[in-house]
Amino acid sequence: MEFSDGDSKQKMLEYIILIILKVSPTQKVSSLHIQKEIFLLIKFHPDIKNFYNFIKHYKGPFSRDVEESIRNPFYLENCWTYLPPKKTDKLSGGFVSITPTGLEIYESFIDNVNAIDDKELKDSLVHLLSGIDIVATIYGDLSNEELLLLIYKAFPKYVEKSNLYYQLDNKKSILAHQLFEKGRISEEKCESLSRGQ
Repeated sequence: MEFSDGDSKQKMLEYIILIILKVSPTQKVSSLHIQKEIFLLIKFHPDIKNFYNFIKHYKGPFSRDVEESIRNPFYLENCWTYLPPKKTDKLSGGFVSITPTGLEIYESFIDNVNAIDDKELKDSLVHLLSGIDIVATIYGDLSNEELLLLIYKAFPKYVEKSNLYYQLDNKKSILAHQLFEKGRISEEKCESLSRGQ
């Protein structure tokens, strides 16, 4: 899959957000979740790995491009709604919900992918769709705190500027047991996370 310019990258980013919203197990997806799910996706998907820059941020890995696209999409206007966080919500970054227009655009996108004749392009897009589905299935129903704990443990360099890490570290045993109960980590990993490893 080739992307030669910023417009193509922006359009793909907006489609990734749309797909995350569609396949998410929840009706409203936090901005934090979208940020972290795209971060996880690009870590493991070779076609988009170098397109989106994530920096160290007080809420873990953060991309300005992703944030701007969530709040002000350029290509996929009216495909989702963004609701800012309540004043007491210091973690979520707000919530995003897919709209009926977004559902139509999603279905059209899937139909277009299925109709592609170019095997390499089609395989690449199907691989990307599968990756988004896997990430959303594994991480989509985690709380923001559970997700951040896993991110910080898997990618410790993103702890550096975090103002939340120590709060999460104080709750690590509770969060680890919640992750174990949800079947996201093994008993051994639960014990390890509880000990701060």
